Amino acid sequence: MGTLARTKSIEAYKVLIECLNDKTVRGHAIEGLGKLGCVDVIPVLESLNVEKGLYEYKARETALKRLRRRMDKSK
Repeated sequence: MGTLARTKSIEAYKVLIECLNDKTVRGHAIEGLGKLGCVDVIPVLESLNVEKGLYEYKARETALKRLRRRMDKSK
């Protein structure tokens, strides 16, 4: 998932979004979306139902923090 994020392509974005439905790689997909840097995914990440204490929860919070900082810098 990290490699996909580094490609910075629309195809990578689509694959990462699709992977959010797969519980086995969901946390890695969330992390990849954060690294991809597309602020449009913020509402998607905010709406994800993730259990506090799990890897995907930490990945979501980190991704949201990263994306919000990026959004603030572009204003």
